[in-house]
Amino acid sequence: MVLSKRSRVGSGQEMRRRFVLGLVWSSEYPFVTAFAKILRNRLGATLEVVIYNNGLDATWDLVLGRIDMVLSPLVTQILYYALTDALRIVGGGAAGGAAVFINTKGVPGVVSSTKASTMELCIIKALRELGIVSEGRLYRRKGEEIMRDLELGRASLAAVWEPLAIRLRMEGFREVANCLDLGIVHCCTLAVSSGMSWELAKKVSLMYQEAIAAFTREPRRWIEWYSAKVGIDSTYIVRTLEHYVYLPRVDVDRSIDMLSQVGVALSSPALLREAVIEVAR
Repeated sequence: MVLSKRSRVGSGQEMRRRFVLGLVWSSEYPFVTAFAKILRNRLGATLEVVIYNNGLDATWDLVLGRIDMVLSPLVTQILYYALTDALRIVGGGAAGGAAVFINTKGVPGVVSSTKASTMELCIIKALRELGIVSEGRLYRRKGEEIMRDLELGRASLAAVWEPLAIRLRMEGFREVANCLDLGIVHCCTLAVSSGMSWELAKKVSLMYQEAIAAFTREPRRWIEWYSAKVGIDSTYIVRTLEHYVYLPRVDVDRSIDMLSQVGVALSSPALLREAVIEVAR
Protein backbone atom coordinates (compact mmCIF):
# COMPACT_ATOMS: atom_id res chain seq x y z
CA MET A 1 0.00 0.00 0.00
CA VAL A 2 1.28 3.45 -0.93
CA LEU A 3 -0.18 6.64 0.53
CA SER A 4 -0.28 9.82 -1.53
CA LYS A 5 1.02 13.01 -0.01
CA ARG A 6 -2.54 14.22 0.39
CA SER A 7 -3.73 11.08 2.14
CA ARG A 8 -4.40 11.35 5.84
CA VAL A 9 -5.55 8.75 8.31
CA GLY A 10 -8.97 9.00 9.85
CA SER A 11 -9.80 10.35 13.27
CA GLY A 12 -12.27 9.59 16.04
CA GLN A 13 -14.38 6.52 15.40
CA GLU A 14 -12.66 5.81 12.07
CA MET A 15 -9.35 5.36 13.85
CA ARG A 16 -10.96 2.66 15.95
CA ARG A 17 -12.09 0.77 12.84
CA ARG A 18 -8.80 1.06 10.96
CA PHE A 19 -5.18 1.61 11.96
CA VAL A 20 -2.41 2.29 9.48
CA LEU A 21 0.99 1.08 10.65
CA GLY A 22 4.19 2.07 8.90
CA LEU A 23 7.27 -0.08 9.23
CA VAL A 24 10.72 -0.34 7.70
CA TRP A 25 11.24 -3.35 5.39
CA SER A 26 12.84 -5.92 7.64
CA SER A 27 12.41 -9.40 9.09
CA GLU A 28 12.23 -7.77 12.53
CA TYR A 29 8.52 -7.49 13.23
CA PRO A 30 6.56 -10.74 12.73
CA PHE A 31 4.85 -10.01 16.05
CA VAL A 32 2.79 -7.50 14.05
CA THR A 33 0.65 -10.48 12.98
CA ALA A 34 -0.40 -11.06 16.59
CA PHE A 35 -0.93 -7.32 17.01
CA ALA A 36 -3.32 -7.27 14.04
CA LYS A 37 -5.31 -10.15 15.48
CA ILE A 38 -5.64 -8.53 18.91
CA LEU A 39 -6.71 -5.19 17.42
CA ARG A 40 -9.38 -6.97 15.42
CA ASN A 41 -10.64 -9.02 18.37
CA ARG A 42 -10.62 -6.21 20.96
CA LEU A 43 -11.51 -3.13 18.91
CA GLY A 44 -12.98 -4.56 15.74
CA ALA A 45 -10.23 -2.69 13.89
CA THR A 46 -8.23 -3.73 10.86
CA LEU A 47 -4.50 -3.11 10.63
CA GLU A 48 -3.13 -1.87 7.33
CA VAL A 49 0.63 -2.09 6.86
CA VAL A 50 2.69 0.37 4.80
CA ILE A 51 6.29 -0.62 4.00
CA TYR A 52 9.08 1.97 3.89
CA ASN A 53 12.71 1.82 2.81
CA ASN A 54 13.96 3.78 5.83
CA GLY A 55 12.92 5.11 9.21
CA LEU A 56 13.16 8.81 8.32
CA ASP A 57 10.41 8.58 5.70
CA ALA A 58 8.27 6.30 7.85
CA THR A 59 8.45 8.52 10.93
CA TRP A 60 7.90 11.67 8.89
CA ASP A 61 4.63 10.24 7.59
CA LEU A 62 3.57 9.72 11.20
CA VAL A 63 4.44 13.34 11.98
CA LEU A 64 2.37 14.49 8.99
CA GLY A 65 -0.59 12.37 10.06
CA ARG A 66 -0.52 10.07 7.06
CA ILE A 67 -0.28 6.98 9.27
CA ASP A 68 -1.46 6.21 12.81
CA MET A 69 1.54 4.28 14.10
CA VAL A 70 5.10 3.51 13.09
CA LEU A 71 7.78 0.95 13.88
CA SER A 72 10.98 2.87 13.22
CA PRO A 73 14.34 3.47 14.93
CA LEU A 74 14.12 4.87 18.45
CA VAL A 75 16.76 7.49 17.63
CA THR A 76 14.68 8.69 14.64
CA GLN A 77 11.56 8.93 16.77
CA ILE A 78 13.22 10.90 19.55
CA LEU A 79 14.75 13.36 17.07
CA TYR A 80 11.36 13.97 15.44
CA TYR A 81 9.74 14.26 18.85
CA ALA A 82 12.25 16.93 19.85
CA LEU A 83 11.54 18.86 16.65
CA THR A 84 7.77 18.48 16.36
CA ASP A 85 6.20 16.98 19.51
CA ALA A 86 3.98 15.12 17.02
CA LEU A 87 4.45 11.57 18.30
CA ARG A 88 4.54 9.46 21.44
CA ILE A 89 6.52 6.26 21.92
CA VAL A 90 4.23 3.57 23.33
CA GLY A 91 6.10 0.27 22.97
CA GLY A 92 9.40 -1.49 22.50
CA GLY A 93 10.08 -4.03 19.80
CA ALA A 94 13.19 -6.00 18.93
CA ALA A 95 16.89 -5.60 19.55
CA GLY A 96 19.57 -7.32 17.52
CA GLY A 97 19.19 -8.54 13.97
CA ALA A 98 21.78 -6.12 12.62
CA ALA A 99 25.54 -6.16 12.20
CA VAL A 100 28.56 -4.38 10.75
CA PHE A 101 30.34 -6.10 7.86
CA ILE A 102 33.75 -5.48 6.33
CA ASN A 103 35.12 -5.56 2.80
CA THR A 104 38.89 -5.58 3.17
CA LYS A 105 39.20 -4.44 -0.46
CA GLY A 106 36.83 -1.51 0.02
CA VAL A 107 37.82 2.15 0.35
CA PRO A 108 39.60 2.37 3.73
CA GLY A 109 37.72 4.28 6.42
CA VAL A 110 34.59 4.81 4.31
CA VAL A 111 31.39 3.48 5.89
CA SER A 112 27.83 3.11 4.64
CA SER A 113 24.60 3.31 6.64
CA THR A 114 21.26 5.09 6.81
CA LYS A 115 21.06 8.57 8.31
CA ALA A 116 19.76 9.17 11.87
CA SER A 117 19.10 5.46 12.32
CA THR A 118 19.97 2.46 14.44
CA MET A 119 22.46 1.46 11.74
CA GLU A 120 24.23 4.78 12.23
CA LEU A 121 24.41 4.21 16.00
CA CYS A 122 25.80 0.74 15.36
CA ILE A 123 28.48 1.94 12.94
CA ILE A 124 29.58 4.70 15.34
CA LYS A 125 30.00 2.19 18.16
CA ALA A 126 31.78 -0.27 15.86
CA LEU A 127 34.29 2.34 14.69
CA ARG A 128 35.14 3.13 18.30
CA GLU A 129 35.43 -0.51 19.30
CA LEU A 130 37.63 -1.33 16.30
CA GLY A 131 39.73 1.80 16.63
CA ILE A 132 39.01 2.88 13.06
CA VAL A 133 38.95 6.55 12.05
CA SER A 134 36.13 7.27 9.62
CA GLU A 135 37.33 8.89 6.41
CA GLY A 136 33.88 9.39 4.95
CA ARG A 137 30.20 8.49 5.22
CA LEU A 138 27.88 7.19 2.55
CA TYR A 139 24.26 7.69 3.62
CA ARG A 140 21.72 5.61 1.75
CA ARG A 141 17.94 5.50 1.83
CA LYS A 142 17.61 1.75 1.24
CA GLY A 143 19.28 -1.23 2.83
CA GLU A 144 20.09 -2.77 -0.52
CA GLU A 145 22.01 0.38 -1.49
CA ILE A 146 24.14 -0.02 1.63
CA MET A 147 24.76 -3.64 0.73
CA ARG A 148 25.87 -2.67 -2.79
CA ASP A 149 28.33 -0.14 -1.35
CA LEU A 150 30.03 -2.99 0.47
CA GLU A 151 29.83 -5.45 -2.42
CA LEU A 152 31.29 -2.96 -4.92
CA GLY A 153 33.99 -1.75 -2.52
CA ARG A 154 32.71 1.79 -2.31
CA ALA A 155 32.83 1.31 1.47
CA SER A 156 34.97 -0.89 3.67
CA LEU A 157 32.38 -1.09 6.48
CA ALA A 158 28.60 -1.20 6.32
CA ALA A 159 25.82 -1.71 8.84
CA VAL A 160 22.80 -3.68 7.63
CA TRP A 161 19.80 -5.40 9.14
CA GLU A 162 18.17 -8.77 8.51
CA PRO A 163 17.57 -10.35 6.07
CA LEU A 164 20.27 -8.38 4.22
CA ALA A 165 22.83 -9.55 6.78
CA ILE A 166 22.09 -13.16 5.81
CA ARG A 167 22.80 -12.34 2.18
CA LEU A 168 26.14 -10.74 3.02
CA ARG A 169 27.16 -13.75 5.09
CA MET A 170 26.23 -16.04 2.19
CA GLU A 171 28.40 -13.91 -0.11
CA GLY A 172 31.36 -14.40 2.21
CA PHE A 173 31.59 -10.98 3.85
CA ARG A 174 32.84 -11.06 7.43
CA GLU A 175 30.76 -9.76 10.31
CA VAL A 176 33.00 -7.66 12.56
CA ALA A 177 30.44 -6.42 15.09
CA ASN A 178 26.94 -7.34 16.21
CA CYS A 179 24.75 -4.35 17.06
CA LEU A 180 23.28 -6.02 20.15
CA ASP A 181 26.76 -6.82 21.47
CA LEU A 182 27.70 -3.18 20.89
CA GLY A 183 25.01 -2.12 23.37
CA ILE A 184 22.29 -1.02 20.96
CA VAL A 185 19.39 -1.64 23.34
CA HIS A 186 16.52 -0.95 20.96
CA CYS A 187 16.35 -1.04 17.21
CA CYS A 188 12.82 0.01 16.26
CA THR A 189 10.10 0.99 18.70
CA LEU A 190 6.39 1.70 18.33
CA ALA A 191 5.26 5.32 18.16
CA VAL A 192 1.78 6.72 17.66
CA SER A 193 0.59 10.10 16.49
CA SER A 194 0.17 12.71 19.21
CA GLY A 195 -3.30 13.21 17.76
CA MET A 196 -4.33 9.82 19.14
CA SER A 197 -6.21 10.18 22.40
CA TRP A 198 -4.40 9.34 25.61
CA GLU A 199 -6.83 6.52 26.40
CA LEU A 200 -6.53 4.94 22.96
CA ALA A 201 -2.74 5.22 23.04
CA LYS A 202 -2.69 3.36 26.36
CA LYS A 203 -4.95 0.63 24.96
CA VAL A 204 -2.73 0.28 21.90
CA SER A 205 0.34 0.04 24.12
CA LEU A 206 -1.16 -2.76 26.21
CA MET A 207 -2.35 -4.71 23.17
CA TYR A 208 1.06 -4.30 21.55
CA GLN A 209 2.79 -5.67 24.66
CA GLU A 210 0.37 -8.58 24.65
CA ALA A 211 1.13 -9.25 20.98
CA ILE A 212 4.87 -9.46 21.58
CA ALA A 213 4.29 -11.84 24.50
CA ALA A 214 2.07 -14.06 22.31
CA PHE A 215 4.66 -14.03 19.54
CA THR A 216 7.58 -14.99 21.79
CA ARG A 217 5.63 -17.98 23.15
CA GLU A 218 5.07 -19.41 19.66
CA PRO A 219 7.03 -17.38 17.10
CA ARG A 220 6.62 -19.54 14.00
CA ARG A 221 2.83 -19.36 14.22
CA TRP A 222 2.82 -15.69 13.20
CA ILE A 223 5.28 -15.61 10.33
CA GLU A 224 3.29 -16.31 7.15
CA TRP A 225 0.95 -13.28 7.32
CA TYR A 226 3.88 -11.01 8.05
CA SER A 227 5.94 -12.57 5.25
CA ALA A 228 3.19 -11.81 2.76
CA LYS A 229 2.84 -8.21 3.97
CA VAL A 230 6.53 -7.28 3.77
CA GLY A 231 7.51 -9.48 0.82
CA ILE A 232 10.26 -11.43 2.62
CA ASP A 233 10.39 -15.18 2.17
CA SER A 234 9.28 -16.90 5.37
CA THR A 235 12.36 -19.14 5.40
CA TYR A 236 14.56 -16.06 5.82
CA ILE A 237 12.37 -14.78 8.63
CA VAL A 238 12.62 -18.11 10.45
CA ARG A 239 16.41 -18.06 10.08
CA THR A 240 16.64 -14.61 11.66
CA LEU A 241 14.49 -15.30 14.73
CA GLU A 242 17.46 -16.37 16.84
CA HIS A 243 19.19 -13.04 16.18
CA TYR A 244 16.55 -10.97 17.98
CA VAL A 245 15.65 -10.17 21.56
CA TYR A 246 12.07 -8.95 21.95
CA LEU A 247 11.32 -6.13 24.40
CA PRO A 248 7.65 -5.16 24.86
CA ARG A 249 8.49 -1.86 26.61
CA VAL A 250 11.13 0.82 26.15
CA ASP A 251 14.01 0.69 28.61
CA VAL A 252 14.30 4.45 29.06
CA ASP A 253 17.39 4.51 31.29
CA ARG A 254 19.42 2.19 29.07
CA SER A 255 18.26 4.07 25.98
CA ILE A 256 19.43 7.39 27.39
CA ASP A 257 22.80 5.80 28.13
CA MET A 258 22.96 4.29 24.63
CA LEU A 259 22.26 7.62 22.95
CA SER A 260 24.81 9.48 25.07
CA GLN A 261 27.49 6.87 24.28
CA VAL A 262 27.16 7.47 20.54
CA GLY A 263 27.05 11.23 20.86
CA VAL A 264 23.35 11.87 20.32
CA ALA A 265 22.90 14.98 22.44
CA LEU A 266 19.46 15.34 23.98
CA SER A 267 18.55 18.81 25.20
CA SER A 268 17.65 17.08 28.46
CA PRO A 269 17.60 13.42 29.59
CA ALA A 270 13.98 14.12 30.47
CA LEU A 271 13.18 14.44 26.75
CA LEU A 272 13.04 10.69 26.19
CA ARG A 273 11.01 10.22 29.37
CA GLU A 274 8.52 12.81 28.08
CA ALA A 275 8.24 11.03 24.71
CA VAL A 276 7.52 7.58 26.15
CA ILE A 277 4.10 6.57 27.41
CA GLU A 278 4.79 4.02 30.14
CA VAL A 279 2.00 1.46 30.46
CA ALA A 280 2.64 -1.65 32.54
CA ARG A 281 0.76 -4.87 31.83
